[in-house]
Amino acid sequence: MPVTTNTLRQVIDLRTDPAQDWRSRKLRLQGFRGAELVGACSTGAAASLGPATCGVASAGIVLTGSAGLAAGLATTALVGVVARNHPLERLYNALARRTGRPEIPPSRAAKRFACALAANLLIGLKSSIRPTRSPGRSHVGADGRTQGLAGSRSGPRCR
Repeated sequence: MPVTTNTLRQVIDLRTDPAQDWRSRKLRLQGFRGAELVGACSTGAAASLGPATCGVASAGIVLTGSAGLAAGLATTALVGVVARNHPLERLYNALARRTGRPEIPPSRAAKRFACALAANLLIGLKSSIRPTRSPGRSHVGADGRTQGLAGSRSGPRCR
C-alpha cells in the first residue's frame, strides 16, 4: 500500500489521540486493536519487550561495532516476522503461562513489518562492519600489503 497523506494522518492521529493514554497509543501503533489491545495493556511493559530489546541491542551494535551481535539480532528479527511473536515475547509468554500472568497477544502486521524493516537494516549494518583484529596482530590492507597495527612487531618500524 503506498504511503498517502491519509495514511500519515492516521499515524499522526494515533500518536496524538487525547482519549488514549501513552501506553495505549504506543500499542495501537504496533497494530493491537480491541480485545488484543486490552490484553497487551494488561501485560504492562512486556508488550514492548521485543522492540525495546531491539533498540537497546542496536545501540550496542553501533557502540561496539559487533558484527556477531548484528547477525544475532537480525536472526531474532526475522523470526519475529514469520512467527506469531518475537522470540523474547515467546519466552515471556512461556513464563507467563507458568506463573498465571497475562500473555502478550500475537503480533499484528504493523509489528511484523517493523521486524522485517529492522532485519533488513541489521543485515545491512552487519555487512558494513569490518572484522577487527586484536592489537599486536597484522592484517592485510586495502592495497594487499600486510600492515602492522600500533604496537605490533610485524610491519614497518623506524630504525
